[in-house]
Formats: sequence, C-alpha cells, structure tokens
Amino acid sequence: MLHLPGRAASGRPSRIALFGMGVLSAAAAMWGAPAAAQSYPQRPIKLVVGFPPGGPTDAVARIIGERAAQTLGQSVIIENRPGASANIGAAYVARSAPDGYTLLFSTAGVLSMNPFLYKNPGYEVKDFAPITEAVRVPAIIAVTPSFPANDLKTFVQMAQKDPGKISFASAGFGGPPHMAAELLMSVAKIKMLHVPYKGAAPAIADIMGGQVEMGMFDLPVLLPQVKAGKVKALAITSTARSPLLPDVPTIVEAGYPDAVYSNWYGLVAPAATPAPILDQITKAFVGAMHDPAVHEKLVQMGAIVVASSPAEFDTRIKEEAKMWGDIIKKAGIKPE
Repeated sequence: MLHLPGRAASGRPSRIALFGMGVLSAAAAMWGAPAAAQSYPQRPIKLVVGFPPGGPTDAVARIIGERAAQTLGQSVIIENRPGASANIGAAYVARSAPDGYTLLFSTAGVLSMNPFLYKNPGYEVKDFAPITEAVRVPAIIAVTPSFPANDLKTFVQMAQKDPGKISFASAGFGGPPHMAAELLMSVAKIKMLHVPYKGAAPAIADIMGGQVEMGMFDLPVLLPQVKAGKVKALAITSTARSPLLPDVPTIVEAGYPDAVYSNWYGLVAPAATPAPILDQITKAFVGAMHDPAVHEKLVQMGAIVVASSPAEFDTRIKEEAKMWGDIIKKAGIKPE
C-alpha cells in the first residue's frame, strides 16, 4: 500500500505531521500579529460613546479623537450608542472584532459601577483591554436657588435633622451622579430621597425649577447653570478649587475629605486586541492629550487631564470597582 508522507497507515495524520502543523500554527500567530500591527490602521477607526451627542463624554471623545486621527493617519469616527446607562455601547464593543477598529470611550460608570448594579449588563470588565484614563471630572454639588443652605456643612446639618426629606436628582439609576450622592450620604451620614431622571438635562431643569432640591453632576454639565445663577453651587468634589469656579469651595474645605469624587473618561478596546496595535492606539491618544491645544480645550471644559498608561488605568479601574462595590453593598442598592 502506498503511504502518503506524514500519514500513518490508518490515513490519519502521524505524530510528526501533527507536531509540524502545531509549529506552523504557532509561527503564523507570532508572525500575524506584528504584520497586522505594521499595516494598522488601514481604514477609519470607530470610537463608540454610550451617551447621546452633545454631552461631556461625547465632547471629550471628539476633541481627543480628532487629534489622535492625525497621528494614526485615519479618521476616528464617533459612534453614539446610548441606552441602559451606557451598557448598550459597552456590550457592542465587547462583542466587536479585536482588531483595533472598534474602541470604547467609557466612563467610570461602565467599568467600575455597572457590573455591581445590573444583573446582566451584556459584558464583563475582563472583556476589555485598558488603554488610557483620559480625564477626570469632579462634580458640582448644587441646590435649587431658593434652598436656605449656602454651604455644604449647613446642607448636611439640615439633611441630618430631617432624614429622607431632601430630594436629589440624578441622570438615572446607577449613573455617576447617583453614585456620587450615595458616596456623600455614606460619608456625611445623611439620608436623601433619590429622584432618577432619563438624562441630566431634565434633572437639572427640575433643580432649577425647585421640583427637586439637590443634585451632583459633572462640572462641565452644571457649569453654565452655576455661572448663570440658575442653580447654587455648594461645593466641588475635588481636592483643589477649579479655576473655572474659583469661589466655590472644595468638598475637603467643607470638611468631608472622604467624599472626594471624580468621574473619569477612558479608552478601552476588546480584550483580545493584539498588543502591538494597542501600543499604537495608546501612543496616538495619549499623545493627543499632550498636544497643547487639545489640553487647553479639555481644561476649559473643566476636565483634569490624566493621559495614563494602560497599567495605571487598569489599577484605577480595579480600585474604583472595589470602592463602588462596597458603597453599593452598604447602601443596599439592588441590581436591576
């Protein structure tokens, strides 16, 4: 009987042939990743934002993405996929091909809060590879203009006297504004009534109108209303005063250093994206934030530019996940 090379008499591949195929497969994997990285990118890159156009997350993504595109030599296209506290956009990216052409511009809520707030958000944190924490944005603690307290300490004293009487607005269950208020309540030992809205705009409108008394929103979101006198700022949740609101004291100055809070916006990719491609993306986006014009635009929005490394961002995500997981458990917030 004639035996084909590399086959046993049974017709099945011999051990030698199987070994050879394994070597070839390993070599292809080793050579394929650098080859893909060398040719990357060959087409526009999609940057998914889990919020509607016009908000601060969308604005920051566009500012950084536009400059990163110049380095990458391809367009960076913002694709808004809002819904379910940004879970829809995150799940979409988690299921996307890990080729560097679909990225997620995320907030702290998606990666450090939502996994504890939703039974099935459609993704897990391990589905993503961290690239960079782009910016941090503190919140403004604001009340309706007619509210009798003019500083945070007085506000807390009023809340302590009447637990559950003061209401606070959020942009929705489980989002950063909700969690920021939960942190304040935990630290200050107060209880307020949560009134969730479908977005920041209607929530802030009701604070201005007096239907709800208080809210904590990212500085870029509330800045116009504070400057126009439509809401009253009691404190900013950072360790240093904002140059955009120099007269508003920090939460540390008010006596609550453990309630320091900032929402962060960062860039991640599908977990299996090759390391050489991740390196190119990191260099382009971190480099964009070091551009003086980009840096100035972000600062004027009220953002604190971070531009961290992937390892630093990974640590940040894990630390925040532990913190928010503990707060959610202590507050008795049940997953939806």
